[in-house]
Amino acid sequence: MSRVTTLSETGLRFLLGFAELARPVISSGILAEQLGGEARALIDAGYLIPDGNRKTVLVTFGESEVDVPVVRDGITGQFRCFHPDRGFLDVDPLRLGTFRLDADRLPEIVISLLGMPANTRPMTLVPDHLWDLGQDYLTKKKFPIYMARRLGRPDIHERIGEALVPRRTRGPSLLLTAGEFPKHLALPPEYRAIAIANGLVSNNHGVQLDKAILRGTLLGCVVPTDNGPLTHSADFDVVTVHGKDYVFRGPKQRDVVRQLVEAFLAGQGRCLTAKVLEGAECSDSVNTLAKVFSGRKDWREFITEEGGSCWIFL
Repeated sequence: MSRVTTLSETGLRFLLGFAELARPVISSGILAEQLGGEARALIDAGYLIPDGNRKTVLVTFGESEVDVPVVRDGITGQFRCFHPDRGFLDVDPLRLGTFRLDADRLPEIVISLLGMPANTRPMTLVPDHLWDLGQDYLTKKKFPIYMARRLGRPDIHERIGEALVPRRTRGPSLLLTAGEFPKHLALPPEYRAIAIANGLVSNNHGVQLDKAILRGTLLGCVVPTDNGPLTHSADFDVVTVHGKDYVFRGPKQRDVVRQLVEAFLAGQGRCLTAKVLEGAECSDSVNTLAKVFSGRKDWREFITEEGGSCWIFL
């Protein structure tokens, strides 16, 4: 069974932006001003937790505002204050305190956005900043997925990079980030980063991460071919993927494969199917890769064709 997030898109985007702060703490007044009623959902869910309370509140008295003490009812537990004209008034707890982000709850949110099993347990790699979410299907196979916050900070980036290096695999891995990832910062070549906000879509079930977007990001990863998972002969009549040889005898098949392999190695990821077929000088009647590779199915083991695009996946 998968987890289902109950967060609204507004609440989710707030948390992602909030997570990029060095000290994600916000006053209750500003929180209520920014999110209105949605602030309550984040507090009730435990994503925002109390970080100290005020002992007075401002009330309007005449044409001015005065600071009055807040007391807690010993029977009901309700916070109250005394207004000079109106007597005792209930005080919303939102007005009293400050709230901070529980960063360790972020991976839980991302796991639910991915639709991963409810029993998925993230592993902390850099406290408060990097988590291993395990593996999930983004194509026909599973890929490692990580989640990071504040990756754009040089000191945090260095720590995250050091933590990722020993976890490198022979294929690409996806790194989901709370904020935008600065392009000038380098990651180990097997990791492909995308901001979570850039992969969000809304549907009848709420908000989730679009795996088509994540797949496109992942497949743009450049994977070293020196003793790596993909090698090819000089004329592309043989392509070896994870040790398995795929033989392509026809010139048009070889030309299609050449274009896709070259795009993959250049980190371009997806290609327009029509452009690939044109580059292979296919006739107008041949309008899909399935027609180019007619009579065989093994090419689908490492090539995907979908929605007018095609690409190699490993």
